[in-house]
Amino acid sequence: MALLVWNESLTIDIQSMDFQHKHWIRLINELHEAMLQGKGSQVIDQTLDNALGYARLHFAAEERLLSESGYPTYEQHKKLHGHFVDKILRLKNRLNEGHTVLAMELITEMRAWLTQHIQQVDRQYAPFLKQKGVA
Repeated sequence: MALLVWNESLTIDIQSMDFQHKHWIRLINELHEAMLQGKGSQVIDQTLDNALGYARLHFAAEERLLSESGYPTYEQHKKLHGHFVDKILRLKNRLNEGHTVLAMELITEMRAWLTQHIQQVDRQYAPFLKQKGVA
């Protein structure tokens, strides 16, 4: 059973970004499924790597769109991305140092950040990009 399901509240109506946001949901749901099967601790390291890699890929694509379009609060948006990457890196470092990082902790962080960021931050740039011809 999926923990997070794509719905209209997550759509920003910029096709490339919606597609990438759906991938985030798949990552969260895969970790949740592993956790339900009692395998959360076995996949946490790989999930952190996947989240970190995809964050960098997705944020680079989103930042490129915003920068090329002249989005007025581009720098602020970019800083928010950096904060999320830092959170994932801190979790990864804790794990590498031998501390326990629970799958539920990562799921909670990713889910909260994703939904809040899409609904409150990404939605703000969508009208601007559409006005610039990005769909």
